[in-house]
Amino acid sequence: MNQILFFSFLIFLFAGIGMSFVWLRLSARESRLLTLILGAASAVPFSTIAYIYGLSTNVILWILCLWAGCGFILRLYSWRPARFFRRIRKSFVFHAIWIACAAILLAPRLAGGSQFAVYQGNRWDTFGYLESASSYSRYSFDFVEHATLADQLADPLLVQGQIQMFVRPSIHMFYGVVSHFLPGEFWDLHYTFLLSFVLLSTFACAFFLSYLFRVKSIYGMIAGAAFSLGFWGQYSLDINAWSQVASTGVLVTLTALLLRLRMRKLNLRTAILISLFSAGSLYLYPEAFVVVGACSALSAVVSALWLRNPRTLILPAVGGTIGVAAG
Repeated sequence: MNQILFFSFLIFLFAGIGMSFVWLRLSARESRLLTLILGAASAVPFSTIAYIYGLSTNVILWILCLWAGCGFILRLYSWRPARFFRRIRKSFVFHAIWIACAAILLAPRLAGGSQFAVYQGNRWDTFGYLESASSYSRYSFDFVEHATLADQLADPLLVQGQIQMFVRPSIHMFYGVVSHFLPGEFWDLHYTFLLSFVLLSTFACAFFLSYLFRVKSIYGMIAGAAFSLGFWGQYSLDINAWSQVASTGVLVTLTALLLRLRMRKLNLRTAILISLFSAGSLYLYPEAFVVVGACSALSAVVSALWLRNPRTLILPAVGGTIGVAAG
């Protein structure tokens, strides 16, 4: 029950924070595909920055909850019951596929218990991430950064937290934040935590196919489900590659945005999305962002120059620069 409760809480956070960007006026299809990914891409950098600048992780969690709550209020403000239920009927199969994926991925955890979740294929990464996340959840950034040998002898988990602090700490810090929802289950929730990010990849794949190739959302979701339940989704989950798992959905979405920049008009909304997803992917997995972001941006530049319309790159370039600067 705790696993389902924690998973539902994460979806609440991502959905609510994503809904707070209602002012971007995304289309119904874009909103359906991007809301959760947008929420995750915003929550992780915010949590990292807030923790670095002195807020405790439990305070950050309260702020995220308030942010998500405001997002739902904004959505309710523009809610139209007739239109809402009409969209639910049209997208029932789409969401049913996603829920089925969640059930399939969560089933081994519910059946195998902690023995399955904690001792998976790569215990080294598992406990490396958990040890550092434990430090961040209990101590301030300054304390972990300046922990002395005496502090480390008193709490050996501080060693890993200090090592990871300037390597790639965002996903550890975010787990340290959200683990306060069920603090007594800290060592037992990380599989469900990773699973929620794997499921974001299903939306990202659907968006990629829909945005670039005009594939219907339902077929894109089927492809996304195949990715999440297939080899690469399971492989990254089984080896506990936290940063890779968490960044996949954000990077795929960013790639789609960069590969299909509007060639005939400047688009402020796209520039803002590129900024947000650039920051999110840079915080989650900077090494992958350098490769994927650079290649996608180069492709966009070549396309714009080929069409002799380089002005289309101005706003996206500004958005990407802001995102990278934030990272």
